[in-house]
Amino acid sequence: GNSGLELALMRRYDAILIDKNLTQGFNYQELIVRIQKDSELNHATPIIIMTQHNDMHKMQEAMQCVKPFTKQDTLKLIDSVNRLKRNI
Repeated sequence: GNSGLELALMRRYDAILIDKNLTQGFNYQELIVRIQKDSELNHATPIIIMTQHNDMHKMQEAMQCVKPFTKQDTLKLIDSVNRLKRNI
């Protein structure tokens, strides 16, 4: 959490990947809000939340704070990741 925010404040990224199960500092929702609020370099950078959970309720909960992806974009991304995992 804290180190992720520090990185987002120092360098511009094309996309930011965040583990939903952060163990230190902010939780993933707080980290997203802080990046969008405090980072001039990454306030509009697409943020992708990753999780190993297969629980659809938890994934839908996470999608509520994801921007600028639409819900449909996010569902497509989840489907693509699941297909990749099956092919590895």
